[in-house]
Order: sequence, then C-alpha cells, then structure tokens
Amino acid sequence: TTPLKVGIFQNKPIVYYDSEGEKGLFVEVLDQIAAQEQWTVDYVRCELHDCLQQLASGQLDLMTSLGITPERLQQFAFSKEPVWTFWGTIYARDFDIHGILDLAGKRIGVRKENNTTAALKKLLIEFEISTHYVEFDNYESVFEALREGKIDAAAVNNTYVLNERLLGDEVHRTPIVFNPFSAYFAASKHGPHVDKLAVIDRLVKQFKQDPQSVLHSFEKKWYGGRSVFWTTQKIVFLSIGLVVLSIIGTMFWRNRTLLTLNRRLAASLAELQRAELALRASEERLLEAQEIARLGRWELD
Repeated sequence: TTPLKVGIFQNKPIVYYDSEGEKGLFVEVLDQIAAQEQWTVDYVRCELHDCLQQLASGQLDLMTSLGITPERLQQFAFSKEPVWTFWGTIYARDFDIHGILDLAGKRIGVRKENNTTAALKKLLIEFEISTHYVEFDNYESVFEALREGKIDAAAVNNTYVLNERLLGDEVHRTPIVFNPFSAYFAASKHGPHVDKLAVIDRLVKQFKQDPQSVLHSFEKKWYGGRSVFWTTQKIVFLSIGLVVLSIIGTMFWRNRTLLTLNRRLAASLAELQRAELALRASEERLLEAQEIARLGRWELD
C-alpha cells in the first residue's frame, strides 16, 4: 500500500524526533493503529508552520498533535477523540511577574502559528495589555532566547517543560496558566485519507478504556511517581471558576450600578413631589388672597 505521509514537528514529549527516530505519544498511538490496520507510515519532519502548509497543499496526508482553531477548520478535518490536553504556561526571568497584568511591556517569546500563541494574544487584547511578541520556529529556540536574556518571558504549552528539567537558575515558572485545549490528528478536508480519522477515533477510544494501552503507559512514564499540581481537571475547573467569577463580578457591578441609579431616581422623584406640593400650596394661597381682596381673574385662550 502507499505509505501515509504524516507530518511531525518538535513538541517534546507529545511528539518529537531525534537521531534515533520519531517518538512521542502521537507516534506511539499512530504506530499501534498502523500495525492493527496494516498501514504503512512515513513520518515527515518539519516545523509547525511548514507542516500546516504541506498538509493544506496535499504533500502530507495526516498531521499529529494539532489543536483546533476556526482558521484550521476551514482547511482541515480533525479526529473527534482528543489524544492529549494542553494548557499555556508562562516562564520568565523576572520574579516580579506574578499575574497576567505583569506582562505589560514585556518581550514574550512565542511559537509561530501556535494555538497557545493565538490564545495568549487574544487574552492580552481582552485585558488591554500591550506587549511585544518575538516569534520562533520551536520551543527550544524560545527557551534559549529566554536564558540569554533576549526576551523577558516565554509562552509554552505545559507538556513541553516535562522534558526540560534544566532550564537554568535564571528561568522559573510563573503562576500564569491559560487556555486549556485538546490536540487531535488532522487531515486535509478534501484529501484522499480523511476517512482514516474515523478509524483513528475508534481505536483511540479503545485505548482510553484499556489501562495497559499506549495512552496510559505514556501518562505513567511522564507523570507517574511525581506530584503534578496543574492537572487537566484542575485547569478545566480553574477556567470554569474564572468564567463564573467574571459573571458574578459583572452581575455585582451591574447590580451596584442599578442600585445607585435607583437611589438617584428616588431622590429626584422625592424632590419633584416636594416641588409639586409647594406649587399647590402657593396656588391655594394665591386663590385665597384673591377671594379676600375681591380681585377678579382672567385667562386668555
């Protein structure tokens, strides 16, 4: 059979390559599926933006570890079963960076055409935070620039740093996390192998239910025996909590504004009532004075 050309980029440990070959979770999953379905797979090494261009032009049949965006949905079809969940994390040299507002005016290293990068840019726009982005082809280059002081902070996905134990004393993880998203297999929407995604979905679903599968083996390899604070569930709950707090805060602010307006309106109505009562009393005194003085009245219509 004709080999499937599958794009693979450096996103260690989820998907990556070295002198020994292609590795990572998506590779292990696809290799097992290919063995069961008797597919032949040829991995094509490329940078993320180059992989996307090759997938769009038909040079690649499948793509690994790809997040869904509205722009990508216009060109690509995605598997329905998520293989892994990421979230964005900020690393920095400056220990004064404690929250999202501290990124104002900083030089932030990001990866080109990356879901985490797009989410960070959107988040900072919503917070009206102005910053300077420095784009790189891969996370290795981002961290190298961070260690050398060419940038102030780095926006990466959480799984990349699982393999980066020696970031240097000058680099530390900040409390800033954002944008949980899942990664899938993808194919060209009108390509000849889009039907392979349904097969991948069926088998990935089976892998999730099997505690001995490559999915669970990968989790034990990278997470087993170590305490991981930011789990997928915590990130999801944190995101939901932030949304709920935002809604509650908005409702509180609107309620407070309405109460203030109501008090002002009540005060205005009371003042109008006092003025109306005073006018009526004045008219009654005028009528009484005219009657006592036997003065006539006239009206012109």
